[in-house]
Amino acid sequence: MHDSDKNGGPNYLGDWMRFQGVKGADLARKLNITPGMVSDLVNSNRALSAKWLRRLAPELRTTPGHLLDHNPYTLPSDIVEIWLSANDEQRRQLVKMAQVIVPKDGTYE
Repeated sequence: MHDSDKNGGPNYLGDWMRFQGVKGADLARKLNITPGMVSDLVNSNRALSAKWLRRLAPELRTTPGHLLDHNPYTLPSDIVEIWLSANDEQRRQLVKMAQVIVPKDGTYE
């Protein structure tokens, strides 16, 4: 079995930690787990389950899906910076504005 196939496959947890400037020991302390557990999650030695994704994402100011599917260094940096600096209400407003500009059905008003 290839390393990237174990425990659910590759993820971008380590990249998000670096992107946000979060050290493993600090993340471990916030989540009340050991630094070794963080290392296991980053290195896919332990499955990055839905439970873990829900715990980790808020600490890294991202979403569970981004931890699995998106390297923060390859996302458009201006949009990512705006999103990461926004609070929950501002994020809801950003989504509404984006939906007006780029409607899901492709039509424009």
